[in-house]
Amino acid sequence: MQSVNWPSTNNYFRFYGLTPSFDIDKAELRRLFLEKSRQFHPDYFEDDHALQVKAIEVTAYNNKAFKALNAPSERLKYLIQINISETETSQKLPQDFLMEMLELNEQIDEFAFADDKTAIKANIEVELSTSIENLMHHLIALVQSENWAEAKSELLKLNYLERLSARLIAPL
Repeated sequence: MQSVNWPSTNNYFRFYGLTPSFDIDKAELRRLFLEKSRQFHPDYFEDDHALQVKAIEVTAYNNKAFKALNAPSERLKYLIQINISETETSQKLPQDFLMEMLELNEQIDEFAFADDKTAIKANIEVELSTSIENLMHHLIALVQSENWAEAKSELLKLNYLERLSARLIAPL
């Protein structure tokens, strides 16, 4: 039976030995991902079914961790998730934000049933991408200052905007 030093963490940053931060070295992350991919590749454990199953689990975790830390928006979400509990902030969006989103939703509804969709879609895309970009900058600043409660609140807005973007891609 092979002796394997299996990782024992449920934190993506610890899994790679990285300091939790929004600003990470993406080349280093990729290097660590590939290193873990080679180290725990299931084919190395084909002689022992139990070890191969464990290697498959670690490989899946490695892929999930890399995906979360490699994409800036996912990294932001993960940092907020590991630094704040679900009960620390309310799950309510501010009324003024909801009113803005009501207007966007109406525009998307109009787009879904319009004959000439090009201009409507372009306007909505510009508004959504500008809102998401501005919110991302604000979220980065909140995460870097470790203002987790406000970051969690702003993350709700980002999630809402992302759902609207998805709705625009696949209208009713």
